[in-house]
Amino acid sequence: MQPKTPFTFFGGITYNQYLAALQAHSSGDAVDTSALASLPAGPNNPVNGNTNIDVTTANLRALGFNANPPGPDSTISLNTSITNYSGKPFNSGDYDLLGVVEHEFDEALGFGSNLDTGSTTGPIRPEDLFRYAAAGVRSYTTSSAATSYFSIDGGTTNLINFNQVGPPGGSDYADWASSATPHVQDAFGTAGATPVFGVEQTGLDAIGYNFASAPEPSSWLLTLGAIGFLGYRRCGVSESPHS
Repeated sequence: MQPKTPFTFFGGITYNQYLAALQAHSSGDAVDTSALASLPAGPNNPVNGNTNIDVTTANLRALGFNANPPGPDSTISLNTSITNYSGKPFNSGDYDLLGVVEHEFDEALGFGSNLDTGSTTGPIRPEDLFRYAAAGVRSYTTSSAATSYFSIDGGTTNLINFNQVGPPGGSDYADWASSATPHVQDAFGTAGATPVFGVEQTGLDAIGYNFASAPEPSSWLLTLGAIGFLGYRRCGVSESPHS
């Protein structure tokens, strides 16, 4: 059984365009400053040398790009029968609904790796720019034996390990590897746990989002309703029950 199935639209731009947009929309905070310092000038990206990058349409819009929308940015279907949510008796064998939704929102907003396609030579995804095996050594491989972690300072600081077991198998290369502390973006959720949201915010900041104080509930409804009007290419992914 699956708690969710996401379908997300992407658009392709050049690495130079993406880098220029990141620079133009930087808030100047510590995350942006560190992340941008780790990204060299193009035209080739520093991960696999390709000149292009695939970006979710929500991420493109956050960075000031325009497009003719064929549909929502992303559609997420939830299997609430195996999730814990308000009004339902807590079940230690079910998954945290908020964590599941946050995980999928992160992917709609821009998380993901093109390693999921099985290719290491095509256009990368924004999160791939922050995969490292060691300080100054990037990691972009489907090998399950590889060391790969998320870092925004050129690999000096390991913020969290990436999962290195991709599809098929119900997980993504851009998800976090399981650890003692369940996180929102873990490849495989922990039933009965409330996953932590923290390093995910750093990741969203690094790929082009700026954070502000939370709006009032009525504003949240407007915000959620606005998540999804652009798109070029639709990518469907079906995953196993994790948050």
